Amino acid sequence: MEIINRSTISNQVLEYFRDKIMNQELRPNERIIETRVAKELGVSQGSVREAIQKLDAMGLVKVKPYSGTFVRPFDEKRLKDAYELRNLLEGFSAPYACENISEQAIERMKQLRSEMDIYAARNDRRSLVKCDVEFHREIILAADNSILEKMWDIACVPQWTGYTIMLHDDVYYFPKSHDNILSYLVQRDSQNLISELNNHFDNAKTIAVKNWIKHEKTNNK
Repeated sequence: MEIINRSTISNQVLEYFRDKIMNQELRPNERIIETRVAKELGVSQGSVREAIQKLDAMGLVKVKPYSGTFVRPFDEKRLKDAYELRNLLEGFSAPYACENISEQAIERMKQLRSEMDIYAARNDRRSLVKCDVEFHREIILAADNSILEKMWDIACVPQWTGYTIMLHDDVYYFPKSHDNILSYLVQRDSQNLISELNNHFDNAKTIAVKNWIKHEKTNNK
């Protein structure tokens, strides 16, 4: 029972770090001090260390021997790699999702799509990110492939989605960009869904890189 509880806690700490990095409350190259985080969250240092090991495997932090743990900085190549990987994973899942997705899952995606409009109108980007991530997660889940699910999680989808949405000027762009994806899923049209996902991630990659360049120029002034 202790192992299960500790694993659950370390996953919660992992989400804590992901949110902090996504919202840039933990800045690139900032040092993470395990004892400080453990005290702040009221958890064991072991749980924090487990979460950091997972973050390291995901490429979100870098553990330097005798120096500590640091948030990995963004760069153009990592942004491109992340979206190209997502395109591969979700494009692969598309035919299976069209075949397997339940009406309940489709209704959930419709609800998430509606909530995106609400959060965009409020400029609540954090909630918009969560809706976006859960929308795409339904496509992966519908493929019914546990290995694919793990690969999608390792791809740090919340991290890169958050970075893109948080820095883009037009918050209304993101809800609209999901309309055709949902439509093709409802129609069970796998070919057009694959094509639409490809366009979706190509556009997201372009936006992310453009925002990164703009952000870097601002920070270097």
